[in-house]
This record gives sequence, C-alpha cells and structure tokens, in this order.
Amino acid sequence: MRDNLSTLQEIGLVKQKNDHPSHILRGDYIRMLDNWSSHFDRRQIFVGFFDDIASNPEKIVTDILRFLEIDTTSFQYGDMLTTKKNVSIKREISEEIEQYLAQKYQPMLETLADKVGGHAVNWLAQANQIIEKSKVA
Repeated sequence: MRDNLSTLQEIGLVKQKNDHPSHILRGDYIRMLDNWSSHFDRRQIFVGFFDDIASNPEKIVTDILRFLEIDTTSFQYGDMLTTKKNVSIKREISEEIEQYLAQKYQPMLETLADKVGGHAVNWLAQANQIIEKSKVA
C-alpha cells in the first residue's frame, strides 16, 4: 500500500498536468467537434474511439474506409492490425486520482455522450459510478 505522501504527490502531478491549459484544449472534444461542425456537415465528420481500435481494430478500419467510400472487399488486414507496437506499461491508479478524474470530466462526458453516443455513454456511466462510490465511502 502506498503511503499518504506519495499518493498526495501523485495526485498533485496528475492535477498539474490535467489542469494545464494546453492539456485542457487538447482534450476538449466538444470544442473540436463544434469547430469542425462549423465548417463541415456532420455527415462529413467521422468520430471514432480508441476503445474500438483496442477491441476490434479491423472493424474500425473498415468503418473508416467505408466512411471514405473506399472499397473494402479486397482489402487484406493480415496481422498488421493486431500486432501491438510501443505498448506502454499498464499502471493502476489510486482511488483518489480516479475520483478526481471522474469529477473533472463528468460534465464534459455528459455533453459528449449526448452529442456522439458510443463509448462516451459508457465513459459517463463509469464516471458516475466512481462519483457515487466516493459519496458512499
């Protein structure tokens, strides 16, 4: 189990990074979608999720190709979509950081879930579950 000082230091680093203006802008998907939507019809914008890349890379690539109106009937994926490269180390996050992130992004997730659906609905449900769990504790 971690000591309180290292947990506090870790939370401080996470907050510092997540509250930095450049990080906020990069992660503001609603703003990005609104910007693109002000220039292009919604039917011209493809919204994909990393979750789909991780769980079913062939399907997301096929969806992108179809969106671009590229014939996929003769396309052979082989193992190029399933071979992982530059795999990062999986790290557990503390409950405190999990709660901070859920509370920070929950309002944005509400809008994103309403606007694009898909995995954003699941992310919102997870954030709400984490927030509720923290209220009970």
